[in-house]
Amino acid sequence: MSNAIVSIRQLSKRFGPFQALKEINLQVEQGDIYGFLGQNGAGKSTTMRCMLSLIRPDAGEIELFGQSLTTNREAILSRVGCLIEKPDFYKYLSAFKNLELFSRISGKPSSRAEIMDMLEFVGLAGREKDLVGGFSHGMRQRLGIAQTLLHDPDLIVLDEPTTGLDPQGIIDMRNLILRLKTEKNKTIILSSHNLHEVELICNRMVIIHKGESLVEGRVDALLQEEDQIIRIQSTVAGQAQAIQVLAAQFPGLSYQILGLDSLEIVLAKDLIPSLNAALVQSGIPVFAMEAKRKLEDYFINLVSA
Repeated sequence: MSNAIVSIRQLSKRFGPFQALKEINLQVEQGDIYGFLGQNGAGKSTTMRCMLSLIRPDAGEIELFGQSLTTNREAILSRVGCLIEKPDFYKYLSAFKNLELFSRISGKPSSRAEIMDMLEFVGLAGREKDLVGGFSHGMRQRLGIAQTLLHDPDLIVLDEPTTGLDPQGIIDMRNLILRLKTEKNKTIILSSHNLHEVELICNRMVIIHKGESLVEGRVDALLQEEDQIIRIQSTVAGQAQAIQVLAAQFPGLSYQILGLDSLEIVLAKDLIPSLNAALVQSGIPVFAMEAKRKLEDYFINLVSA
């Protein structure tokens, strides 16, 4: 039995002559942190806006919580929280007053204690009386997450939540998203063109390219390729010796020389232990051996095909 929270089938949307979406298909399961991965203009935000009933699709079906968005819009959206682009707040009101106001607008007013709990959850405890106009971009993003929680939604949709954040802000947002799942039991959909972030926090994803869903599945399964890219860092002499070992013991193995002391080698996963043993037995000083079969390689190969 499926635990699908979101099911999209054959979703299409055109803006004049531009085909933004071409029969998009995807399914989000309960408890997922689900990534929409794609380059800018791929169709991620358009798909999200259709899913949130902000844009009317030309064709296709959208179901959330097992119900059609077309016929059950109000009931469905009452269970969804979203942060699309940058959150908008009243700059001359405090963080607390903003959340209090938005909770009233939502039709499900939150108590003072509930609002304070939300502010603490997103890391803004002690700043509840500060005017939002003085908040950094990262603080506003975290306040935006608090706003999405006001009506206790089952599904949270985040459109490019780390855009414009500094490195610490990205880490804070990543940890906050993970806590939404582990501590609040939320199902989360997030769009991003940041490959590293999707790989770190999403368990399932879809890759969207030029309005089409190219591939969907578990992140770990999609990255479980037989061929790996291994980067080996040694010394100048060690690099030369490693090339000799490769030629003698792994004939035909593809490699690339990087600078004076590093190599990148493409080989099957099951050969990695043998390669490591051969280098050690040859007395080659290996300072680092890093597997580089990352989401970036998979993504680039897929969209370039």
